Amino acid sequence: GPWRMAAAEDHGLDTEALRKAVDEVFKVAPIRFCVLVIKDGHIVYERYANGKGEEDVYEVDSLGKTGSALIIGAAIHAGLFDLDTPLMEYGLEPQCDPPGSDCWRMVACPAGVDCPAGPLGFYPNITTRHILSQASGCVEGDGCTTLPGTSFSYDSGMYIQHLASLIAKRAKEPSKEWAKRFMAKLGLSTMFNHDELGQNFSVGGGQFMTCRQLARISQMIINMGKWPTSAGASEQLISREYMQQLLTPQFLVRGYTYGFLTWLNGPRPEEAQADCCSARWGNEQTCRNDALNRTMFSDDIFPDVNEKIAVSMGWLGRYMFSVPSRNLAIVTMGSSWAASLQCPLGSARPTDPPGMGGYDDNFLSGLLWQIMDKATRTSQSSKLKARKRHREAHGLEDVHLAEQSPEIGTMKQELGTLTERNSSMPLTSRQSGGSCSCLCPPGRGFGYCYDMPEEATDCSSLEVLSQAAVDCPNTGVTMQCDRHDVVNSNCTSAGEAMRGDIGSRTNRVWGGHMGCSETEACREVAGGLTSVVICGCKSRLYGVYGCTWDAGLCSESLTVYNKLGSPLPPAKGQEAQPE
Repeated sequence: GPWRMAAAEDHGLDTEALRKAVDEVFKVAPIRFCVLVIKDGHIVYERYANGKGEEDVYEVDSLGKTGSALIIGAAIHAGLFDLDTPLMEYGLEPQCDPPGSDCWRMVACPAGVDCPAGPLGFYPNITTRHILSQASGCVEGDGCTTLPGTSFSYDSGMYIQHLASLIAKRAKEPSKEWAKRFMAKLGLSTMFNHDELGQNFSVGGGQFMTCRQLARISQMIINMGKWPTSAGASEQLISREYMQQLLTPQFLVRGYTYGFLTWLNGPRPEEAQADCCSARWGNEQTCRNDALNRTMFSDDIFPDVNEKIAVSMGWLGRYMFSVPSRNLAIVTMGSSWAASLQCPLGSARPTDPPGMGGYDDNFLSGLLWQIMDKATRTSQSSKLKARKRHREAHGLEDVHLAEQSPEIGTMKQELGTLTERNSSMPLTSRQSGGSCSCLCPPGRGFGYCYDMPEEATDCSSLEVLSQAAVDCPNTGVTMQCDRHDVVNSNCTSAGEAMRGDIGSRTNRVWGGHMGCSETEACREVAGGLTSVVICGCKSRLYGVYGCTWDAGLCSESLTVYNKLGSPLPPAKGQEAQPE
């Protein structure tokens, strides 16, 4: 059914405290589209900005991996396969792209290890647990370099996609159909409508969803695999044992902050053998994700945060926090790049290493959690006080809002973010020089198609490349700074260093394609826990890797498209609502 709405005070929270916390979230993490707080299965606070509303959909990128983990759990619960039987024992051959290539062949072998020399590499040993835990030893673009279960090998491509093929193999039907049928039980029947991977769903994420739809995935985690039925009962759709595994660090020999396709904050287990991993990527000289010191949210930046929190993350600051112990979910979507002193962005000093393109989701997600944490804690005394204040403020004898909350749907800040195509390139003339499909920097999964003049044979035309400045949306940057050494936070340099493929060794640098300027100088945030500089960034050019030429013209219905060529879903009014 639809989400139930309630006043924050009915669940031991304070609307004013939430409002102040969300105010700060929007200030420190531009450009932000939504913040949604779910407590005890009710929406108790919801705010949208930058022209967005509850019906707007966003590309969730890797945040969608947590939804994939739920689908795999449902498949295991249905008896299709288990966590620890090798995929080959189910008859699943390697699913390489392109087909027939040796994607599992070892391209490097750790010292002292007797690695297989054949095309299968360690694939005969690969299990569902290895892939769910990002521990296969293989990453698309890099190949296979370590033994399964011994390293953090974060993949969003063909290796993780084996899980969809496994469902198809065992269920004897397209994995997308199986996944859609399961997600329909959660009110998410449209989740995979834009995956465009043929008959498979995208295990690595990239779906288009509203903030409220994402919250259903978080609620499933909080419910530990149970979901209410239309009859008013509840059904165990995924085993509790699997959900506990999803929320437990896997393969402690390689680290302690990753479960099943989901990041984890929590105390470091005594058995952990590696200081890994943080959700940060960049130049290895200046930014390492395998140098964790405490918990994921503590690290060297914040005070100890030992609470167990499942954290789902997507490119450019799309976060979902699931806290079963508090029956709490927080969803926030935006277009925010983050960098920290541990993972800097830009080269402000002559002595800095070149290309410091640091991207630090660990820092920004931790900062937003610190801001929201206190406002989402409850106690019996705080609950009684909050309800009393609410009753007095509204002249009510009993507070029990079933349909609306004073804060819900009432706060929209119009900040001019692009929501519709506004191009100066004429698309109605149907020119005959082919077309250029361009992805917006920095590394977005969507873009625009442009018909080209007759003489065109590629996308090198400055007229096309400069269309990014017209058509592509803005990006905010949150950079941790040292108030005693503010030279380390240079917005102009940050724009030159922003890359669109963080974590890849192909170094497709977007350098110079983003123009950034300082919008807020270095200041303390989160009650003085740290300091940040805020930059506002606008696309300048699509860049050499941003556009692809095709001999055909743009489809009339595909002038705005996602990375796999399908149309973007409608912004408002046409997206199916949660069932």
